[in-house]
Amino acid sequence: MTETVEVKICEDITFTTTTEVIMDELSNGIPCTDTGEYDWKPDKICEVDVGITCETVDGSSIDCNAIPPAESTDDCSVDVKYTYNVTNVGPTTENIDSLSRTLNGNVKDLTSALVSTELVPGDNVVSTEIVSIDICQEETRFSVSAEVDATSPSGVICEDIAEYEFDVEKICDVEVEIECVLADGTY
Repeated sequence: MTETVEVKICEDITFTTTTEVIMDELSNGIPCTDTGEYDWKPDKICEVDVGITCETVDGSSIDCNAIPPAESTDDCSVDVKYTYNVTNVGPTTENIDSLSRTLNGNVKDLTSALVSTELVPGDNVVSTEIVSIDICQEETRFSVSAEVDATSPSGVICEDIAEYEFDVEKICDVEVEIECVLADGTY
């Protein structure tokens, strides 16, 4: 006997199949019965990944993790480019519902900056933004996160979150002036 059942494998569920076989009584009068159960949880098909890169835009394109410390107050403002890359790593077409980033506590919606919000399997879209950061401020740890939400054709929502953090070393330049005074008050 064969039975075919259509199921939506894009949903996060476990399928359980139970089969029971009952045979006629054996010659000794004992019925022959056997039962088997099989559980199957398919991998989630709705899959999107978001990644973040950061580099300076002064012509040197240095990764943000390698930004050198400021040598003077003229070097405090550094322009960096954050790149947010969304990739459909699943087997079905996904529609991006939202792409947002949080930079040092400030949230920004980047969805409208995407060239396309429909991603076929293996496809990706990129959003970039240039931000000026002050590497001389008291706190020199910079943090950005990105979150993407997408929907599969069956309506399953999938999401991914990425974080990028970097520190910029500080150079402490201290000038000390020492004045020597003798015990009698003379210099």
